[in-house]
Amino acid sequence: STHAFFKSQNEVKGVLGCLEVLLVYNINQFKAATNDHDNDPAAYLSALEDLWGQLRAVPFAPLEHEEKFGVLKLLQLYADFNVEHDSKDACRKVLHEVLALANSMAPIPPQHVIAEVYKKLTALSEDPAEQLENITAVETSLRQFQIDVDARIQNDQKSEILTKIAGDIADTLCNKAFVQAEQGLIDDAEKTLEETSALCETNSIQNSRINCLSQIARGILCLKKGNQDGAEDNFRKGVALAEAVNDDEVLKQVHELVNDAKAKGGIQVTTNTPVKEAAQVPKKAAAAASTPKTYPGTAIRKKDAAGFDLSDHIPLLVFIAFLAIFFHLVSQ
Repeated sequence: STHAFFKSQNEVKGVLGCLEVLLVYNINQFKAATNDHDNDPAAYLSALEDLWGQLRAVPFAPLEHEEKFGVLKLLQLYADFNVEHDSKDACRKVLHEVLALANSMAPIPPQHVIAEVYKKLTALSEDPAEQLENITAVETSLRQFQIDVDARIQNDQKSEILTKIAGDIADTLCNKAFVQAEQGLIDDAEKTLEETSALCETNSIQNSRINCLSQIARGILCLKKGNQDGAEDNFRKGVALAEAVNDDEVLKQVHELVNDAKAKGGIQVTTNTPVKEAAQVPKKAAAAASTPKTYPGTAIRKKDAAGFDLSDHIPLLVFIAFLAIFFHLVSQ
């Protein structure tokens, strides 16, 4: 096979390419088999375990930067597979493996990858303190990524890229404030919300999701202070911002966040499910049962924009090319 040929020639890039194709194929076959009673998924699971083992056996340190990124990407695929088909603990184990490898990359670790991993760890966090620790790590990694880009890159795209990173930092700060508010860290949450607003103003960031979530966080802070009228007012403003987006799914998720906050704060919850959504409730409920937990804030993202990915803002190929050039330059 092609895979065996590349392996015999010690052609790492070719081996990684073949492993990716084989992994994606077997994952798709495994998923199809789990939904087909006439097909046994065990064979595909066994093949996947063998392929993951081959991936882990590839010596990481001698690889070129591009090849290292390939390994990190495939390990994250492994983590995603685990959270869906194995367990959260299995997923966490692989994510920490990715963190260790990413941090070992000299001279500058890929902070955008590290931030993405910490975001996934935030999503898996069940302890409030752990959740806050992980989302703070997302912020730290993004800030370092911003510093690295500012210090190392001089091209026409630099300004745009820095602005996009600033937007991701603001988004993370907003989520952090939400977490702090839910945990009753009133002073910290208010300070983080101020940082979010200042960053958005400085970088001319117009983001309805950030504005909406910030408003809900302020409502939660009002509840923590015993100000129910202030909470209701902020919740109404948050819902109004969501309505302006003109997306029923986004609005539904915002109502869920607000209702959850109200229930925890002792405020009467009203049902605001649109009629056309009601007919889809059984289907959506079934889908929700198999959806991995996300940290507060990601629920308001549109489904096609979920997750941390700067390529949401920059054309994918341009961004990949930028990263390849960037990490080639800094490795010299």
